[in-house]
Amino acid sequence: MGAWQSAYVGEATRSDIVAATQLNGRKQDRFMLAQREAVRLCSVFDGHSPHGQDGGTEEAERAAAHFERFLLNADVWAAVGEARRASLATDDSTPERLHRAITTVFVSYQRALEAAYDEAIRKPLLAEKARLEAEIEDSVQLEMPQEGGTTATLVVCAPEKLICAWVGDSEAVVARVADAGAPLAVALTLRKHQPSDEAEHQRAIERGGSIVGGICYVKGVQGGLRVTRSLGDCALHDGGVISAAPDVHTLTRTADDAFLVIASDGLWDGVSFARAIELTCAALRGCGKHGMKAALVAARQALIAEAVATQSHPDDVVVVIHLLNVEHGLFRRARARRRGD
Repeated sequence: MGAWQSAYVGEATRSDIVAATQLNGRKQDRFMLAQREAVRLCSVFDGHSPHGQDGGTEEAERAAAHFERFLLNADVWAAVGEARRASLATDDSTPERLHRAITTVFVSYQRALEAAYDEAIRKPLLAEKARLEAEIEDSVQLEMPQEGGTTATLVVCAPEKLICAWVGDSEAVVARVADAGAPLAVALTLRKHQPSDEAEHQRAIERGGSIVGGICYVKGVQGGLRVTRSLGDCALHDGGVISAAPDVHTLTRTADDAFLVIASDGLWDGVSFARAIELTCAALRGCGKHGMKAALVAARQALIAEAVATQSHPDDVVVVIHLLNVEHGLFRRARARRRGD
């Protein structure tokens, strides 16, 4: 498997896929595209850090580099193959083995980050705290420093199924377009991992966190977070308040599935799924096979322009548009009318 775009930033365009970053804010959004046999991996990462641009950029790029090897994971690949072989089933629930394999990839990555955080930051700070308390014979208040992290939304595009796994608030949607019907937006990410989600709010509270003004806080840790699941943010994961376990959703593909859009919150905070599908359809309709690449670029530009126009403050936008069926009627050029018709 080779990466289509190893730098994770800028633009990558092929005849059936475009990925691009518009760095309007802290320049911390990234994407990653990869392929193994007939299976493609499309993903976006939205980094964040209290240490400014470089911290969030590093977190997003580190996660992208890790997940570039996602489909090389033996357990994931075997589980994806098993799900593909069950392609005749119309049930969109995720098989248990696949859910477990993908979750393990996310959680094991997080554990490695936390082990490094413990050695470099937590243990030295606790040792210094113990030394000071022994010296002054009194307790010392200590809050663990918050490091950076990233959201992660991955879509495994197999010929029979789409398998989406995500932590955070970057989202993905499929355009399902019947020949004679209006485009239908089919969500791949079923919810945002934010305190505004009732289940996520309750989970964070039950784990000992607190929610104030839409931000999740953890006792004994500096600062807070606007998402309730992420990769990185090691101190905030204490007790599982912030979680690295992804939601995983599987969608059985149909001939009506025209394209997939994955983007960071820089798009979705101001643009609905339905509006994103509408803009993309407008750019792609009737493009023909020879015009698909240019139409994809136009669709990407339309989405980013709409995102920037709706933002109340500058934010990065990363967008991936992947055509799922290049033979779909949406892309077919209308035949020229013959003389005399």
